[in-house]
Amino acid sequence: MTRSPSPDTATVRAARTFYFAEQLGGELYAQLAVATANQDVRHALAGFGGDEHRHADWYLDWLLERELAPPRLEGVAAVVAPVASRLLAVRSLEEQLRLFSEGERAAARHLRTLASRIHDPSLRAIVERTIPAEEGHARWFPESGVRMLAARDRAARPWTAILRPAAKWGG
Repeated sequence: MTRSPSPDTATVRAARTFYFAEQLGGELYAQLAVATANQDVRHALAGFGGDEHRHADWYLDWLLERELAPPRLEGVAAVVAPVASRLLAVRSLEEQLRLFSEGERAAARHLRTLASRIHDPSLRAIVERTIPAEEGHARWFPESGVRMLAARDRAARPWTAILRPAAKWGG
């Protein structure tokens, strides 16, 4: 494989940040899916987690094509998961899903803004390919997810003490 030209420091930092954010998003969706009793919602969340990990792989490929190391993820889940667990434990599943939807909407807007500032065409193309998926995740809750919630789900607080560090992150 021919090595791509070396990108500037800001571009590398952006690619590493995008990789990290997508990995983290995938892990958060996976953890929420595990903690959700509603089978339909669980399946959708697991799919979103897979999407986020797939996006992370695109950024990882970009970094590796340039012989650049991705950010180290060891210990991240050990720090982030307990914080997320505590923040979300006081919210119902419906509120949690609404928060994730709002987060995805904000991520899509932010990526759209950042894409216009990325000078490397291949990295910009990855960011632009990611945006529709983030927008789709944001639309899922108001368009489909809310119908999947049963009355018992609306009050459930499944995040209490369920987030554990993921083995792949060294936790």
